[in-house]
Amino acid sequence: MGYQSQLPSPSSGGKMIRRIALLGAFLGLLSGLLPMAPASLGRAADAAVNAIVPDADASLTLCRDWLLFRTCKSYGHVTLPPVVTTGERVLLTYGSDTKSYRFPVLRIVRTGAQCLIYGETGDTVDQLDHLVVPACHPAS
Repeated sequence: MGYQSQLPSPSSGGKMIRRIALLGAFLGLLSGLLPMAPASLGRAADAAVNAIVPDADASLTLCRDWLLFRTCKSYGHVTLPPVVTTGERVLLTYGSDTKSYRFPVLRIVRTGAQCLIYGETGDTVDQLDHLVVPACHPAS
């Protein structure tokens, strides 16, 4: 009636590894497909611009690749310079323990009053380094 450990037998080890590998492949496929669906909706309203004037602080999302997965961390209240232009590196300071980072501006997409500034290229936009500016307008 005491505690009995139920360790997998050596013969079931191969099955467990195959199941984990299959689960990992499924989750990888799923994570690649899900972000594409919402991104394709409403694309007609999105407009790429070369320069913007931010009207509010931005939120910064930085993503890092690990061996089998990618993680992202967001930081709020990131102050931007008066004008942000594609092709430049913007000096950002952020975090409670102030950090500095030169963010490469590769692409700026304006959706309504909001602007997304991407520091990387790729298909899975929610897992790229980016800035979200809730209020901005094109620079003249």
